[in-house]
Amino acid sequence: MASLRTSSGSVLLPDTSSTEYHRLETFSNSHKEDDASPFLDSHSTRARSYKRPLLKTCLLQFLALLWLVPIIALLYLNFKNHVIGASAWCPGGKCWVDMFNYDTSITQHNLDRLDKENHNLLGTLQLVSKALEVWFSLIAASLVYIVTMMLAAKPDGLPIGYLNRPREFSELTGLFDPVLWTSSPPITEGLVKGTHKARIYLFVAMTVMLCIIANLMGPATAVLVLPSLQWIETDLIGDQHFEQYNSATPPGTGGFAQNWAWACNESQFTTGNYSCAAAATGPALDAWIDGFVASKGAVQALSQQDYVSFAFNYTFQASSDGAISDYVYWAPSRQVMADLSDDLYMMYNVSTGGNKSSLAHPSEFESYATYNNSLQVRLQRSGPVIGTRPKVWTGWRDNTTVTTVDPKREIRCYSSYTPLVEDSASGNYTRCVRTGTGWDLANKQASFSVAGAYHADTKTVGPGVDISVFFSDRAAFLSNGAFPAGFSGKCLTNGSIPQGTTCDWNQIFLDDQPPQVKNRSSHVNTVEMRITNSQTSALLVVDFVAFSAFTRYMLDASPLTNPLSLVQTQNLSDTGTPMVLDPAWTLAAWSADVNGVLASNRTTTSMLLGVMEAVLKNPYKELEDSLIYYLSLLPVIQTLSLIDHNLTNVSSTSAPDIQYPRMTRNARLNVWAYGLSSRTSYLGIVVAITGCLVVLIQVFLGLVDRRLHRSSTELLIAALEHPPGSEFTSVPRNEKEMARVRFHLKHNNGPRSLEFHVKR
Repeated sequence: MASLRTSSGSVLLPDTSSTEYHRLETFSNSHKEDDASPFLDSHSTRARSYKRPLLKTCLLQFLALLWLVPIIALLYLNFKNHVIGASAWCPGGKCWVDMFNYDTSITQHNLDRLDKENHNLLGTLQLVSKALEVWFSLIAASLVYIVTMMLAAKPDGLPIGYLNRPREFSELTGLFDPVLWTSSPPITEGLVKGTHKARIYLFVAMTVMLCIIANLMGPATAVLVLPSLQWIETDLIGDQHFEQYNSATPPGTGGFAQNWAWACNESQFTTGNYSCAAAATGPALDAWIDGFVASKGAVQALSQQDYVSFAFNYTFQASSDGAISDYVYWAPSRQVMADLSDDLYMMYNVSTGGNKSSLAHPSEFESYATYNNSLQVRLQRSGPVIGTRPKVWTGWRDNTTVTTVDPKREIRCYSSYTPLVEDSASGNYTRCVRTGTGWDLANKQASFSVAGAYHADTKTVGPGVDISVFFSDRAAFLSNGAFPAGFSGKCLTNGSIPQGTTCDWNQIFLDDQPPQVKNRSSHVNTVEMRITNSQTSALLVVDFVAFSAFTRYMLDASPLTNPLSLVQTQNLSDTGTPMVLDPAWTLAAWSADVNGVLASNRTTTSMLLGVMEAVLKNPYKELEDSLIYYLSLLPVIQTLSLIDHNLTNVSSTSAPDIQYPRMTRNARLNVWAYGLSSRTSYLGIVVAITGCLVVLIQVFLGLVDRRLHRSSTELLIAALEHPPGSEFTSVPRNEKEMARVRFHLKHNNGPRSLEFHVKR
């Protein structure tokens, strides 16, 4: 058998065409270790240290440690949710979109310019992400090499199958290589010490983990280094708390009413002369009605408050079969709308460079300035909202009774009443309400009228409409008009109760009303609109319960995306706390004086007269015209929107927010920012933190173990220099068993600084 020789004639390997492993005994017995000329040091016999110089070691570990700087910075930016601004590239924190420019093409040009800059920056950051990934891969490879060399230097050595792990550990395909999983010594093998087995198993687990981390590091750093366009919530501002509504008392100019009743003084409000507010509330109601008619019945007709517009909203309940059973309409608070209008005006001044000293609240200017550096701004305020379940129905003389109990107490009853909007199966009731302060001091009533309209075709003036508004503490619903057992029918009759008739009113006005009408049985409001001619009279009746709740108001401040400055209400419930409502608020909504007469030429009054004359012609007709419904509903919504509320500086520590909710404002900003806004960002955080631990371990081991780095060539040459022995004599000729054979590395000072030994 021929042998391979070096240029100096030294024997290295037996010459064979077989690819299987060969026993070391096949080498010539004459081949002695002293005769071999090691290739590694064949040209030099000078002594050298196997340890790396301390300065070089510190420098290399410093470069590894330096990887933590950008990673920790990225972790900080993401944990802090650092906001960059309207662009991903925003030097100085100022990227002006010019949101309120009257020439919207300039705003659009700014948006396009920022978008182009974003693409350029994000492309560059992708390269940064790749650089961080490669950097970490080098550090991880160094760690695997150090651990491999440390284990190989142990007396028990390391399986030959793991000799190339420092070079192959990051290859995902290597996880499917059987050698990785079969080179470890079997648990039941008694020739290998338990501590050695544990070290090998931990080594394999470490390399597998580092393989996963190294391959995830690229996506992880990309997630962390690339900012995203996202909506963020700014901090809440405001230390005042909601105290109460002023609904139980008539409007007064001392509160927010002065905002919409700017032409009125306190004496006019005290005497109930609300026509002084006609310049404000009159057009507001008329415009709302006009908007409804112009939109052909669209329920989202808009109303205006200063610089913003709004529409009432609604929710509904559905029965088990999916049919809508009851609508809940929500009237936004004009007081909150006025605050949002101020917010919008402040935003306008911030964007256009206005002088903050000329503003009403200059101290708040800076808080709005932070909103300017964004692509879109949604101003938000928490505040009260009033809901109602209105019922509109027609009546006539035969189905209405008014019973006089005494001078301070009356009972008004209306027959053929179905409580729910679209559920005829909800029952037929006689609805009775208590009116007069003799029942409860909160029970009040007020009235006004609308003058008849002149008809040019007949040259006559039509009948007018008398409007009476009642607030009642209690309402009772008699199913199919049936009286409770033992209750005399004489107790509910037109006029006075006959003498000698005993009436136990507690039998009717019970707290436990039928479920279909329970939410309409307390704090009830009734608006009677009566029209009369020489033959008969007819009623259009609106009854409702007002209840308070709280919601979040949102205004998109950009004229580009919200040219109408429309305010939206969010997270509306379907219930609330019933409110006492003074009838004077209804008069204020109509701009009517107590017992006054409204002109017939206003939009609202002229339409009301037309509807009432139609009802008078056919009082028994079902309400099918949506105009009738919304002509009755919109004045109610207008009434509820006017009701103002008081705020207090009470501390939340002395009164919980449940009792006195905190009224706050903030904004949602569409900005480029870092943050944990997705599941992938959490994965990036975990991978990055794990990478930091890997780097720290590598730096520590690199400083402790300063052995020179040995290339694959050096390891191969050292293996070839290993003198033949009988290590593979009893090993089956297959890769699995051969890979389990252990090798041991010995590091020396001198010409032959690396020795490779195979052992069983």
